[in-house]
Amino acid sequence: MEERLERHLVFGGYPDVWLGDAPEVVLAGLVEAVILRDASDLFRIGRPDAFRRMLRLAAGQTGSLVNLSEWASILGISRDTVASYLEILEAGHIVAMVPPYAGGRRSELTKTPKVFFVDNGVRNHLVHSFEPAGQRVDAGPNMENWVFGELQKALPLEVDIHHWRSTSKAEVDFVFDTGALIALERGDRSVLVLLQRATQTNAVIHIPSGVVAQAWRGSPRQAPLARLLRRRHVAVPPLDAAIARQVGVLLADSGTADVVDGSVIACARSGGDTPLTVVTSDPYDMARLDPRVPLVIV
Repeated sequence: MEERLERHLVFGGYPDVWLGDAPEVVLAGLVEAVILRDASDLFRIGRPDAFRRMLRLAAGQTGSLVNLSEWASILGISRDTVASYLEILEAGHIVAMVPPYAGGRRSELTKTPKVFFVDNGVRNHLVHSFEPAGQRVDAGPNMENWVFGELQKALPLEVDIHHWRSTSKAEVDFVFDTGALIALERGDRSVLVLLQRATQTNAVIHIPSGVVAQAWRGSPRQAPLARLLRRRHVAVPPLDAAIARQVGVLLADSGTADVVDGSVIACARSGGDTPLTVVTSDPYDMARLDPRVPLVIV
């Protein structure tokens, strides 16, 4: 399993690349023939040299905010041309532009999208690096891009992925449900990456007390959970009288009966007009309680 994950992180998941003995060679041909040449012919790109350089620029800034004016200056083309080339790449399922989550506090939220590649192998070919995942200088963006790709494949078509980042550069806090804690115990890679990202951005992980009670059994196998609960940026809000009343109203309005799930959504709503993101293995029940709350599915 570890070998498969390593190969997927570095070389991506195109069938010919995955099954071939020379993935670097296959990726080089794929990028040249399918992405560059076909795109140039199909869309009649006026500046193929700039289009190539923009692809490499996007690969080097995976997971970063896209500043169209800055890219235009670097590439020597207009801002509108950069936007047009990104639309071509997105239409060809090469990159994905992830818009910001815009809740009630619109003035606080950046309006700039982030760029990700649909396939890690294509991205790594463009940055000229096929080093093992753990030895890469871009290990963080490479892993973040892979997690994005897996989320995109796992989510229903009607669910959109957004990023959240305030103008002060604070990124989103998370609320973990019981399924997220179970995923942590079994070493789920997406949860581990999310925790790493939270550490880097000083994001707070909220774990409602009812979730802890539902998951905790005192077993030695729960060492990862014990370490998580000791972390500095982890909060365990109590189920006090005020929260209990909120949960009761939530359950009544949604026609559901799970108090712990209700406490998770109540915790997410504590973020005000912009709800906190819930990390869950049960997105449908969470969406029934409040479809406005953003979800990360594990």
